[in-house]
Amino acid sequence: MDKIAKSERTWDAFKNAAAAVGFDASILPTLDDAPAVEKPDKCDEPNIDVTDAEWTAMADVLPPDCGSDRRTSISAALWLVSTGRPWTVLPTRFGSWNAQRRRYARWAHSGHWMRMAEAIAAADVPDRRKQLYRSVADKAERQKRMLPEYRARVTGVRE
Repeated sequence: MDKIAKSERTWDAFKNAAAAVGFDASILPTLDDAPAVEKPDKCDEPNIDVTDAEWTAMADVLPPDCGSDRRTSISAALWLVSTGRPWTVLPTRFGSWNAQRRRYARWAHSGHWMRMAEAIAAADVPDRRKQLYRSVADKAERQKRMLPEYRARVTGVRE
């Protein structure tokens, strides 16, 4: 079925429902009056994937962790800090937002983010990327200083 035909049928059904409850459907706009919906550009999302140079630089300090790909987890943290958005709107290409959030919290608790930021600071990567890793480490340090009760709930680590 054609998308236009389907949207016209849906709009007609909406107008009929409005008329059925006593709403004057004649004041509703037609589909021709509706503004065109623009598809967002991919440029809205910053390029935050871990580069090969960064991956090589932090290879010695990466935590031995099971589960999903560690490189994806690092990219998810970079996305979070660079966009300032919450974990719950993490793009699906990074996997489960809750799994990534828990891994981030575990690594924050054990100090891995600070070690990764220090390894990147010594590497030959652009200063902007070094600052991004530093921001991730700073966020991890703030999370590490949370109240123990809340930290235990977030990370699953009990003291």
